[in-house]
Amino acid sequence: MFYTGGLPFNLARNPHYRNSYIRASTLPSYVPPGYNAIRTTLLAKEKANIEKHLQPLKLSWKDKGVNLCSASWSVAQRRSLINVISISESGPMMLRVINCHGEYKDSDLIANLIIESSKEVGYENVVQVITDNAPVCAKAGATIAIHTLNLALKNICTPSNCLSNMDVYELCSWIRPIAEDVMYIKNFIMNHGMKLVMFNDHFPLKLFVVAPTRFASTVIMFKRFKAIKNGLQQMVISPKWDDYRLDDRDKTARVNEMLLDDLM
Repeated sequence: MFYTGGLPFNLARNPHYRNSYIRASTLPSYVPPGYNAIRTTLLAKEKANIEKHLQPLKLSWKDKGVNLCSASWSVAQRRSLINVISISESGPMMLRVINCHGEYKDSDLIANLIIESSKEVGYENVVQVITDNAPVCAKAGATIAIHTLNLALKNICTPSNCLSNMDVYELCSWIRPIAEDVMYIKNFIMNHGMKLVMFNDHFPLKLFVVAPTRFASTVIMFKRFKAIKNGLQQMVISPKWDDYRLDDRDKTARVNEMLLDDLM
């Protein structure tokens, strides 16, 4: 009654609640569930019971696929809510509802909600995501697409993910050492003031600051370095570069070797 009717647990503290059970019961000594039991042990049992009934539906996701549907609305108390529902051939299931009252509903909040919901049903089971046509939802969709691309590219050269197909790993393993060299050159220039001044004098483009956890950003860094590669080579063979060669000589020599190797 409490859970299906959405009754507040404080109702169990009302003396009329207990008296109504005593009068209706044929067992005078019967004591109805109290406030603490309703909000703890009995709630946990009811949740386990619901999970048991939902298990057949969840097992169908792998075979049938899942559509994630999200929408937002305001209740009578002017609280803003966002829900996510999974819909499959076996039926719909409410995954989560969050109360956004007092929070700024930006694209990151919606994207994180959908990503967490996708993780719950299994990324591989999600067929499509359906939201309303608000601009913030469109931006959230772009954020999720980038997140998906990051996850895919991050696994390209991870040996633990390629043990079952070493041929694929061998074909893609060249990416990681190049990524390490590019990051080394970028960090060397960014961490040495005079080298950075020389770079800014030679190029209108700037070096990207790449988050190490975003593998797709490394691909973007590759594209930027390809565009400025010839200029970088000209910079390290210029007389001005030699004027500062005593600054971290070992690192400078390594950068020179990386950039000039294909010119030899």
